[in-house]
Amino acid sequence: MIHILCLGDSITDCGRLFSPSGLGNGYAELLDRMQKEKNLGWKLLNRGNDGFTVMRLADSFSSFIPDSPINLITILIGINDIALIMNTCRSTEEQDKLMKRFRENYIRLLKTAKGITGNILLMEPFLFPCPQEYLTWFPRLREMSAEIGSLAEEYGCAYLKLQEFFSSCSETYGVGAITEDGVHLTPKGHELLAGRLFPAILKLLA
Repeated sequence: MIHILCLGDSITDCGRLFSPSGLGNGYAELLDRMQKEKNLGWKLLNRGNDGFTVMRLADSFSSFIPDSPINLITILIGINDIALIMNTCRSTEEQDKLMKRFRENYIRLLKTAKGITGNILLMEPFLFPCPQEYLTWFPRLREMSAEIGSLAEEYGCAYLKLQEFFSSCSETYGVGAITEDGVHLTPKGHELLAGRLFPAILKLLA
């Protein structure tokens, strides 16, 4: 059996602690349905946590590791870090320091994860311009995306870009069909994310 550990914030969490499967009602559950349809024999473990930043995930990582061997870890984290940077009236210098700290904590997270499995898939944090004030967040989000991409290359991880994908989906379906509030996904949004993620996982496990 292939064990896949899904880590992240509320976008991954999706009420996992209150769902019978323990997978929540988001993309992790949809991935499980998709693999069952193909009889792939995956065991998905959702350990997303509402409100997590990369520092909190790195600090808590050891508590999420099950006894069984892990074949793949997926990580979707960063949007709460952007919120802390942009939503707290910090100076540009202070924001720069938080971005540097984000990189340091992400490195710490990757080093720990690499001790569990060599198969790691990092996902790009994403945002929607609704409300419009989120438009001011995009420069830092692009900076973060480039940083994660650089770390993915440095540490031999796969990197799944999502911002451009969701921007394109917004043009097709409308922003309101994909996101509840500019950050969190609707059922349609999770369906799109799972559809994007599933083939990337298949490729890594091939």
